[in-house]
Amino acid sequence: MPVIRVDDDVFEALQKQAIPLVDTPNSVLRRLLGLAGVVREDHREKGARRVLGRSRGGTGRGAYRVPILRALVSLGGRAQCRDVLERVEQRLRNNMTAADRETLPSKQRLRWQENAEWERYFMVKDGLLASGSPRGTWEITEEGRRYLQGHGSS
Repeated sequence: MPVIRVDDDVFEALQKQAIPLVDTPNSVLRRLLGLAGVVREDHREKGARRVLGRSRGGTGRGAYRVPILRALVSLGGRAQCRDVLERVEQRLRNNMTAADRETLPSKQRLRWQENAEWERYFMVKDGLLASGSPRGTWEITEEGRRYLQGHGSS
């Protein structure tokens, strides 16, 4: 297997995309490149199998970032999780795959909803959403508004 070297800033960007204690650099790159479902058995790592099982054929977690921010702005900057997810679903409805609409056996909710909630977790870590909001409430920060201005057309 080839070995690649990346700059520190590239590695930090990969870390921001990773699910802690689950992802490997390889699984993050696979997800970002849209290769999550194309893993040869002999290259799988223990943690990668879990990530691939969760995102198999579904929309990548990062695709929810801008729609979440847009939803929050349209809802006045702060809203309940269910209201944000309803707006995100309306926006992404035509782009969702069958895998996105699968019900997860362990949680009895849809795969896309879990992926959107994971993205919310990383958005809080990135400072785009407030960390001190009441449980179930999502709130955009000034940093989130700036991010949306720079990435709103995607």
